Amino acid sequence: MTPVSDLSNGHPPEWKRILLADGPRQCINGLTLYSFWVANGRGNPFEKYQTYSNGSYVTAGLLVTMIFTVLIFIGSALLLVIAGILYIPLLCYIRGNLKEYCCHKVDKVSGLTIVSNLELTRGQ
Repeated sequence: MTPVSDLSNGHPPEWKRILLADGPRQCINGLTLYSFWVANGRGNPFEKYQTYSNGSYVTAGLLVTMIFTVLIFIGSALLLVIAGILYIPLLCYIRGNLKEYCCHKVDKVSGLTIVSNLELTRGQ
């Protein structure tokens, strides 16, 4: 069971959805597309599109949607990897928990705002 702290609006975090829900399904889609490519003599897949679909609009539609979803998954996976790589320098900079860092920054700014407002009211 997923802890409540991991849920945002009742949905699991995006990385869990990408890795655990979309990953296996898109791997199957990718392997299916690869088997179509191998079965039809390799080469440029865009030139042999009619060969893949065998003239059937349903098969052509399925192939197009499979290609689209695999490309979207690859993009999401790349963004996840880039986010993970960029998080490491951020973690080194804040030296600890992101929540504590944000709370510290907010407290600092709110403290400066209160001090400046007190100075303005004393000056009047």
